[in-house]
Amino acid sequence: MRPGVAAAALVLPVLLWPAPSAAADPQPQAPTPAILIQVRTPERTDLVTFAAVLEGRLLTRLQGNPGFRLAKPGEEAGYGLLLEILDLQSIVQPQYHRSYDADSDPSRLQYRESLALEMDVDLTLTRSGKEEPIYEDSLTFAASRMIEDTLQAERLRDMVLDDLMERVAEKIPRILKRRLKG
Repeated sequence: MRPGVAAAALVLPVLLWPAPSAAADPQPQAPTPAILIQVRTPERTDLVTFAAVLEGRLLTRLQGNPGFRLAKPGEEAGYGLLLEILDLQSIVQPQYHRSYDADSDPSRLQYRESLALEMDVDLTLTRSGKEEPIYEDSLTFAASRMIEDTLQAERLRDMVLDDLMERVAEKIPRILKRRLKG
């Protein structure tokens, strides 16, 4: 018998035999709730572009989540998530540390600076048609990086902004999963 024929003969019965999950009756699952996500900056008009980018990052992160589905603007949604950016601060922090280099003096401190961004947000999760929120919280997100080259400060700021948006995009799905279960 040729090797190709033997392999086809072995695979064919496996494909014809019904899978155990297909033979069992599927359990009816609850419909996944639809969520409309909005990011706003009510007090800071200079952060409108940042809010739009953050909203896009959240939509991308939440797109494939099996616990809920995203509603389009204007579409009927069971829940609404409003993220209001209250403040975004940039801070340059001096840091002194000991160098553990073999050539350096261990008693001498070295000076470095780091760029930190802090963002204060109000998060409100509401059920459609009801004024009372399911969940309200004020959160602060922070990200920082060491300044190694002062000539590339703009690039470093963009990297810290990206880190900050990523932290928000990681936290929001966990909050939604926890609040929509109960």
